[in-house]
Amino acid sequence: MVAKLKTVILSLCILFFGVNLFAAENDFNLNSIFNQKLTQEEKNKLLAGELLIRNTKNANNVVLKSFNSESEKVVNTINQLKPIYLAETIQVIPVSSKPNLINKMANALSDIPSYKGIPYYSQHNDLWVDLYSEADIKSQSQDGDTQKINAHFFMEPFGNIETDIKIITTKDSILYFNENVSTIKYNDISCIKPKNMKSLIYVFKLGNYWILYGIGGVKAPKVPFFAERIELSFMNRIKTFCNFIFTKKI
Repeated sequence: MVAKLKTVILSLCILFFGVNLFAAENDFNLNSIFNQKLTQEEKNKLLAGELLIRNTKNANNVVLKSFNSESEKVVNTINQLKPIYLAETIQVIPVSSKPNLINKMANALSDIPSYKGIPYYSQHNDLWVDLYSEADIKSQSQDGDTQKINAHFFMEPFGNIETDIKIITTKDSILYFNENVSTIKYNDISCIKPKNMKSLIYVFKLGNYWILYGIGGVKAPKVPFFAERIELSFMNRIKTFCNFIFTKKI
């Protein structure tokens, strides 16, 4: 009986320290790519495989470090934008669970017509609607690992939106840029100038894990009486799109 008890205790100790070593190893990896703005609670969620959504507010609160040329592009893009509204989405998953992630992600991001009909919950109206009711490719080109797309979208309540999309794909990473090239209006009021709404997705391999990182920002004046609703609309749309790509299309 005593021998069995010792065996059980030993097994539990091995399991406990094994789990903690796993967490410590991944925590170290997370610290190499994310700064101190990422809280321990948020790290725990990522280590558990959860999708983390951060209402980042402004560029000073971005958690991604400039640890290589790709991440530097992401961080610099957001810093130069100086957004008023900003949100980040992050997820960590084992490479073994999705070995062909990069190819599938590239196909999903470049399949612009599939953006149409992404389900979006409107908190203001308390109903489900389409994130984009129209999604079409106007022009498309490929130069090596870089794909460029000019696309047209219709998104209530902002109407027609034209964007330029760039997708850079390598064996172990994908970098996605999306920025508006047309003025965006809200109730016929011009609220976002061209190139002032940007969404970026950076997916890369870190050890035996895929890091899925998305960020979207908007530089727009605070419109009286509409600021809160506009912020809610933009932030929820950014989160909805990243969530769709991260969890539904891969």
